[in-house]
Amino acid sequence: STFELQLPADIQNEKGSIIITGIDGKIYGTFEGDMRNANSYLSTIGKNMPAGNYAIQVQVNGRTQVLKTTKVQ
Repeated sequence: STFELQLPADIQNEKGSIIITGIDGKIYGTFEGDMRNANSYLSTIGKNMPAGNYAIQVQVNGRTQVLKTTKVQ
């Protein structure tokens, strides 16, 4: 399985960053760039990550939101 974010249309053209962290504190991946490319990155990196619980920190326009998710095999 992989990760995917449902981003509002007005954010698609904004620059932002994403940090994926495991519950063990290990950073599994980072993304910086146009948010319209974020799901492609998340899909690619998610394929190689082990099953487990993760925090996905998304920052756009100086606003930060942390999403918690579980990846299953």
